[in-house]
Amino acid sequence: MKAPKTPERGMLVFCTVVLLLAYYVAPLPILFAHSSVDINSLTNMILILNPAACFILNIMLAMHSGFIWKIPVVSGLLFLPAVFIYYDYTTLVYMFAYIVVSCIGALAGYSMYKEKDEDPTDPQ
Repeated sequence: MKAPKTPERGMLVFCTVVLLLAYYVAPLPILFAHSSVDINSLTNMILILNPAACFILNIMLAMHSGFIWKIPVVSGLLFLPAVFIYYDYTTLVYMFAYIVVSCIGALAGYSMYKEKDEDPTDPQ
């Protein structure tokens, strides 16, 4: 097993921006659209949108660069300030769930990862 290569800066920036949009910008219309907060929409965001973003982005990164354990951890930690900005401390458990979902996505992406310098005809 070869060591994973460092992800390209542009890909890391893209994934970070998408996660920041999912964590911080997506809840804004729900919070400010009505006089009362639509709890069902926020719950759907926490349970569907955010894990899907973590899963898909970590698949993309792992397919490109291999499994790097720091990336799923950072994917979950980016949610930490959102817990205190939009939600309450009870949603802190989702940060750990996002780390697990990100790890699953990274492992799935790593299973599709191929070294660029490998020779496909090499029987090894």
